[in-house]
Amino acid sequence: MLKRMLGAAAVLALGAALPAHATTVSFSPDGNWNTFDVSDVLSNDNGLGWFDFNTGDALEFVINVAAGQTVLLTVVDGGYAGDRFQVFDNSVLLGETSAVAADGAGTNVDLNFAELTTLERYKLLTGLVFPRPIAWVSTWGEDGVANCAPYSFFNVFSSDPALLILGFGLHPNGALKDSLANIRRTSEFVVNLVDESTANAMHISSEHFPPHVSEFEKSGLTATPASLVRHPRIAEAPACFECKVFQRLEINAGRELVIGEILLVHAREGLIDPQSKRVSEEMYQPIGRLYGDRYCTSRQRFNLPGPLPDQGSAS
Repeated sequence: MLKRMLGAAAVLALGAALPAHATTVSFSPDGNWNTFDVSDVLSNDNGLGWFDFNTGDALEFVINVAAGQTVLLTVVDGGYAGDRFQVFDNSVLLGETSAVAADGAGTNVDLNFAELTTLERYKLLTGLVFPRPIAWVSTWGEDGVANCAPYSFFNVFSSDPALLILGFGLHPNGALKDSLANIRRTSEFVVNLVDESTANAMHISSEHFPPHVSEFEKSGLTATPASLVRHPRIAEAPACFECKVFQRLEINAGRELVIGEILLVHAREGLIDPQSKRVSEEMYQPIGRLYGDRYCTSRQRFNLPGPLPDQGSAS
């Protein structure tokens, strides 16, 4: 079985239904096209060939065939590290790129969520619903270890009372997230917000460290006492919400929603006008979560009606 490793791996499975005249597989991480000979990957004991490559940005996968025709790829499985595809003649493409028929004509895609795996639903939700705000949740562990981790299934929910909502799943190994364990134990937590200056530290803290390892230490962050709850806040964060649990909803064995009541907001100097309570657009530069390792800034802001940023000046 051939394996070509170029960073985080996605998997392309080339099936027996591949047309005989298909000779190459092309893929484009960040627009740089690479082509490999299909014959290199069409052999193993179960009739599928495996091909590993770096997903990078959203990709287009094309099987080049005779007379400029195109055979498309169908997602059959996947993982956080990438996607597994199988090639079928004249098939419909599901996944990262829009579907195109073999003759080049456009085709819409309808996906029944009841027929999808949990991972496929996750990929669609995170690939379509963005940018998402990031809740950088900080807590003390039962053993006194300072914990912080980012969650993007998050948003504000109400202003009266002031509520926010967090969605928790399990670790890939089935273990409970440290943040959720600490919230269940104490009914309190802190949601720190993420801006450009803290983006890399946030990303480091997203790694799965064991409970006795502090993400604060690994990310070079400072744990500072909160004012109204027992957990720490992240000193470097532009703003944070100190919260108590308003309600917990156990959706199933692996999914839980936590609704938090916001007790206090702490903000970096100059971020909030104490009189008008307005937030400074110049001082606050949050980032948003996309999918995979992809994020976005909020630098291009504009008013409507009016031109969009790439169509003219925006204020």
